[in-house]
Amino acid sequence: MHHTFLYEPGRWTMSGMFWSADGAGMAVEGSTEISHGQHCWMLVGSSILSLYRSEQGGYLGTEHLHQMTPDQYVADGVILMDDRRLSSWRVTLTR
Repeated sequence: MHHTFLYEPGRWTMSGMFWSADGAGMAVEGSTEISHGQHCWMLVGSSILSLYRSEQGGYLGTEHLHQMTPDQYVADGVILMDDRRLSSWRVTLTR
C-alpha cells in the first residue's frame, strides 16, 4: 500500500459531518493543501493514525484516515478535553 495523503504534495477537498459535544451535527466542506514531510504519522496497512495532545495536556485527540483509493480517504476523528468529547467528525477526502 502506497499512501498518497500527507506523503505526496497536493490539494484535497473534503466533505462529511462534524458533531459538537452536545451531539449537534452539521455538514462540512473544505480543503487542505499538503506540503510537508512524512515523519509524524503512524502507518498501519491501509490506514494512517494520528494521536495528538496539547502542550498543557488538557486537549487530546486522534484521527484515523483509511485509504479507499489513491485519491480518496475516509477520516474519523475526535477531540477530548478532560475526558469529555468536544467534537468528532467523519469526512471523505478527495484529491
